[in-house]
Amino acid sequence: MSVMCFQARANISLISVGLNPIDLIWTNRPPYAKQPAFVHDLKYAGKEWGEKVLDLRQELKALRMDAMVVTSLDEVAWLLNIRGRDTPYSPLVRAFLIVTPSEIHMYTNQSKIPREVRLHLNTWSCHSENCVRLHYYENITEDLRTFSQGWSRVLIPSDYMYNQGASQAIYSAVFMRKLSI
Repeated sequence: MSVMCFQARANISLISVGLNPIDLIWTNRPPYAKQPAFVHDLKYAGKEWGEKVLDLRQELKALRMDAMVVTSLDEVAWLLNIRGRDTPYSPLVRAFLIVTPSEIHMYTNQSKIPREVRLHLNTWSCHSENCVRLHYYENITEDLRTFSQGWSRVLIPSDYMYNQGASQAIYSAVFMRKLSI
């Protein structure tokens, strides 16, 4: 096995592009699954999702965090007690979450969130801390740029054994604004 090593020049710059060239040429991309999300039964989930969110909020408070961005699909599924068929061989819903001390924002394909799941997540009565505000999946970075203007400390997942952490787009939406001040 041979290993190649490249040494970067000190004056190298990474530049974000608006359109990914792969997206431009990949014309036969498989469509996302059309099956709706569903509620994961409490007897398997162990705890109501509201209790899990309360526990998370207590941890965030102890860490003095203003918000947490949840990017891992299995963490979204576990935290909200929902499942889906958006990924092959795994019962997951393609979604992001933003959890603050007073709000929960879910970014997903809203057409895949049926009435039963909306009732489960209290999406129609967002007058308390235990309701989930639904947003379009594509709006996560724009909303992070806006929300993060009022945050000092945000918990964003990093790379670890089975998770690649937050994407550059998520990370940049929160931190690039702070770097340019």
